Formats: sequence, C-alpha cells, structure tokens
Amino acid sequence: DQYCRISRDHHAQDYDESDSLLVVVRLADMVCKKVEQRSGADDLTYIMGSKEADILGIKDTGIALLEIAMEDAGLAPDPTGSCA
Repeated sequence: DQYCRISRDHHAQDYDESDSLLVVVRLADMVCKKVEQRSGADDLTYIMGSKEADILGIKDTGIALLEIAMEDAGLAPDPTGSCA
C-alpha cells in the first residue's frame, strides 16, 4: 500500500507531509529533474527552499551532496541523447 501511495502522490500538490518516505521521494524527484535539465547551481535554491527539504531538515549542503551523488551514479542524461 505504501509504495502505491508514493507512486500515486509523489507529484501531487497536496500530500501527506507526515509520510517521510513520500517526502524523501518528492525531494529526490526534484533533484533528478534538476540533474536531467543540466541546470546550473542556482537552480538548487528552489530545492533548498522547498517544503520537502524543510520537513526533512535537510540543509543546503545535504541537497548539493545528493545532486553530486546522483550525477556520480550516472543519473545524468547522456548528452548525445542515447539511452545506452
């Protein structure tokens, strides 16, 4: 049930703020979108000021480290547009 709820609600405008896993997924989704768009560091301000970051108590450094970890894990899109 929890995973179905997260799948359903991770983009919802209204969501259960007490569901920690859902809040983590929402924050990770924001960082993934930023990595996909190859946006500059300035775009982290939106994520750093997000309700999700506030609920989880994650500071600016933690979000920057999450972005770096996602990039290092190869989650950034291939600049050639290739899926392989």
